[in-house]
Amino acid sequence: MKFVHPLPQDIITHVIGEISDDDFDTLEQCSLVSRSFVAPSQKRIFSVIHIPDRKICHCLHGLLTRSPHIASYIRELHIVDQVEGGWRPSHNKGWIPSYDLFPHLLQTIRPYLRSFSLAFNEYTPIEWHELSDELQSSLLDLFKSPNLSSLNLSYQCNQIPKFLPGHFEPFEEIRLFSSLW
Repeated sequence: MKFVHPLPQDIITHVIGEISDDDFDTLEQCSLVSRSFVAPSQKRIFSVIHIPDRKICHCLHGLLTRSPHIASYIRELHIVDQVEGGWRPSHNKGWIPSYDLFPHLLQTIRPYLRSFSLAFNEYTPIEWHELSDELQSSLLDLFKSPNLSSLNLSYQCNQIPKFLPGHFEPFEEIRLFSSLW
């Protein structure tokens, strides 16, 4: 009878770490090899998340509801609030202000985020007061997070609270484009 000796976890983690960041197919296949490959593979797969629309945001929220441990793997979150084609009529304020689950998603991943990027449609300004109180609170909590070191706000809300820049000191990188205070 042969005994199979499992690979040490640090070797598995090192092997997974050598896979290219954009090779999701290989990372997904690695996560299916054995239980010892699941966590290192998922950490790489979910470390950077791009959310271009409500549908993807809804899917991520559902995944985090079913598998809350995945939230701890998310280090970067990039969100774009614009309709397909990049243009929306001035009466349409995009999906973020009206998506009720978005504040909850932000609160769920806030403790783990190191980098946050948010871009609204450049043609339709959003006023800070048009955001729900819950979304304002979730964004402010995120901006004040001690773990967040990079912040990128593009085509932002107008009239962001004036006290917010006082919380920017600990950031390693801040990019503000078309943001009004």
